[in-house]
Amino acid sequence: MIQDVPVGITHLARHCTAPGEIEAIAPQHAPWRVREYALFASSAVAG
Repeated sequence: MIQDVPVGITHLARHCTAPGEIEAIAPQHAPWRVREYALFASSAVAG
């Protein structure tokens, strides 16, 4: 994802969320936010 960001982009915001309260707060967004959390917490992305 990062390598595809165009030149000039200086800010990238994500709404990664750990499982828990998000399912009640925003059930329609919870699945992808939790998947993003897992991805960015994994060794695939973490440094």
